[in-house]
Amino acid sequence: MHAPAPNQIVVNGLGAWQANLWQDMVIQWQIFVPVQCFNFTINPPHLRIPFLATAGFVFVMALSFLHGDGDEEEGTQSDKAGLALEMADKG
Repeated sequence: MHAPAPNQIVVNGLGAWQANLWQDMVIQWQIFVPVQCFNFTINPPHLRIPFLATAGFVFVMALSFLHGDGDEEEGTQSDKAGLALEMADKG
């Protein structure tokens, strides 16, 4: 198993970003528009940052759930870490 070329990683990343852009933006609007409305109308000032940080965490978890790789063929995180260490030792 070998690592993909750096330019292929960039091409794959940009393709995934373009394919998921509108779906991700809709999720962002669904989370952050109500959060900001609540945050600046009802929420006390000393709780605004923790509340927004929690909403950001929920947003990242939603994206991870929707776009996370559930494919078990590629190996576990420890397998990937071991492969990265092997590649670092060789190069």
